[in-house]
Amino acid sequence: MSSTKGIDLDKVVEEFTSLHRLHEKLIQEKEGLENEVALLQREYESSMERHAGTMKDFKQAQEMVTKLQNMLKLKCNLEDENQEHKEKVTNVIDELAITREEHKLAMTMSEKKIEDLEVNHKQEIDELLETTTARSKLMQHYLELDYLFIFSTKEPVIFNGRIVANG
Repeated sequence: MSSTKGIDLDKVVEEFTSLHRLHEKLIQEKEGLENEVALLQREYESSMERHAGTMKDFKQAQEMVTKLQNMLKLKCNLEDENQEHKEKVTNVIDELAITREEHKLAMTMSEKKIEDLEVNHKQEIDELLETTTARSKLMQHYLELDYLFIFSTKEPVIFNGRIVANG
């Protein structure tokens, strides 16, 4: 069909049909893009939820690492402290051994000194006994002499203001 004014209706219909197909194609693409945006939105939300879970897990892991580091630090400090205590105990044991030896030596020296003193005291006691015995014998002799003197005289004997013998 042709027209008088120079418009080709077949061309217009063809262009209109082409535009209509293009419009429908664009609507389908728009719907596809909207579906894709919705899918991406859901994936984004899911990703954000997973990210929040991951961050929660990360914080828990970080707290656990901090606790483990503190425990390890405490363990190291305790090991250092234990080592210091072991060294102190070793030193005390060594000092105790030295002190024991010093005490043994002091005891040996004291025992020797006691033995020497016992020997000296025994000698002094023996000497004192000899001296005492000699004095006792001497006193006995004096008493015998006094007795003999008293009873051998005819005159009264006064001792400490009293008459002990009367001829």
